[in-house]
Amino acid sequence: QELHSLSLNGLPKIKDRAVTLIARHNPTLEEVNLSYNMSITDQAVHELVLYCPRLIKLDISQCGSLTDRCLESIKTRCKRLHHLDLSFN
Repeated sequence: QELHSLSLNGLPKIKDRAVTLIARHNPTLEEVNLSYNMSITDQAVHELVLYCPRLIKLDISQCGSLTDRCLESIKTRCKRLHHLDLSFN
């Protein structure tokens, strides 16, 4: 069965490696919420958009460890993205 939507918001123990593993094994993801995860870095976002080309909605609000670098990955890889929440970063 294919996974299309995933919410990991507010889970302080979620790290980049977990996001990468989830993305690699679920390329059908279309909606991902990683909000309120201060440990998530640009690398996790890069891996997510690399392995999940169907993303249409991405919430990375309140992820204070992210930098402008992740935006380049999003811009380059997320051709189907319709909703991006970057608030309070």
